[in-house]
Amino acid sequence: MLMASIATTPASPPAPAPSNPGVPSSVRLHSPRRFAVLGAGFAGVSVAWHLLQHTSSSGPVSVDLFDEAGIGGGASGVSGGLLHPYTPKGKLLWKGSEGWQAALSLLAAAEEAAALHRRDSKPIAWRRGILRPLVAEKHVKNARKLGGGDGLGTGLAGIQCLERPQAHAMVPGLELPENGLGLYIPGGINLHPRSYLEALWLACEDFAHNAGSGTHAALVRQRVSSLAGISREGYEAVIVCAGSKAVLLPELAGKLPLSMCRGVVAHLELPSEYDGYDSQAPNLLTHTWLAIQGAREMVLGATKDWNSEAECGDVSAEEGILVQDELLQRAAQFYPLIKQWEVKSLRAGVRAMPPRTPLGSLPLAGCVNKLVQPLQSETQWWMIGGLGSRGLIYHGWLGERVAAAVTAQDASLIPHELNQFSAVLAQV
Repeated sequence: MLMASIATTPASPPAPAPSNPGVPSSVRLHSPRRFAVLGAGFAGVSVAWHLLQHTSSSGPVSVDLFDEAGIGGGASGVSGGLLHPYTPKGKLLWKGSEGWQAALSLLAAAEEAAALHRRDSKPIAWRRGILRPLVAEKHVKNARKLGGGDGLGTGLAGIQCLERPQAHAMVPGLELPENGLGLYIPGGINLHPRSYLEALWLACEDFAHNAGSGTHAALVRQRVSSLAGISREGYEAVIVCAGSKAVLLPELAGKLPLSMCRGVVAHLELPSEYDGYDSQAPNLLTHTWLAIQGAREMVLGATKDWNSEAECGDVSAEEGILVQDELLQRAAQFYPLIKQWEVKSLRAGVRAMPPRTPLGSLPLAGCVNKLVQPLQSETQWWMIGGLGSRGLIYHGWLGERVAAAVTAQDASLIPHELNQFSAVLAQV
């Protein structure tokens, strides 16, 4: 793989960063700043939202969001939707507090838009907490050191260490060995990923509509096969948020240190003859996860197929049988009642996974002008990639940081830890 670094200084001189004191009528006198965002998953919709927030009296903002599959049509829409800011060991993720707060802000905007536009009453988020069953002795020992308490002070109660009887009482049907424990995240949230993203895009459209003439948000259901093609459209900046499909762009092929991981998830329903999943019981997260959506629906996942092709999202009948067996056997180890549930459908998605760093697996973000040369264009080129399994916790905060950097044309607004991946490759 070709080592590459993300440039920290765009080619053209910085423009002043617009503020957002409101959108007075004088905005109609200015031409909009035009941006293109490639990919309508967690990163892309977040970037679109935050770019629109830079509409001001000095210039409206126009955002075209490109995705041939539509909002949440890729790996983001297939994910389990479990939102929390902790590592598997119970420690706070790098920028986990900031990510949590930013994700809550976007969720609030999405829920407000959903309440205005949707006729059905089905929620896009369930606030029932997350329980991580622990079986391995080393994990149990680490958990006992955590104790409990409020680890964040940001509105999310910290992890609580539950003994086996407490965990069993919290989740009827849960099975743990004699020395097992449960790590409980009371503030953990489960989103319906695609419904959430569709609602957040509705919020983008509402914002653009209310901002006045010139501010614009449009979904373009079109495949972008190369950056050279879109460079002729005259955008001030293009932000690549295409996930695993970013490596298919010829200008970026072979230049990004990303590994592809294909995962299959199962959508399950509970037949009426069985009691529903307790309304107070949390989601379950271990080597597999149960994302509970009401009393009789859940998403179970996920398999892991590393170094997969970037677009192999179909699940064949033969693969489906193997996947069902694998997922159900995993879940039955700690939740035997999974045998009562029926698999209704299987979906696959391919995630782009970043390299590991001393701070963990961090996404990639920054200005990529140097990577896409020799494109002859005044357009600025940016990207977010490698959110991997942590797209939900990072998408709001990272979308805000990248949007601020793009509008100010100042890559230093993005934490340097996210654009130093060439150094990581050099150590491998």
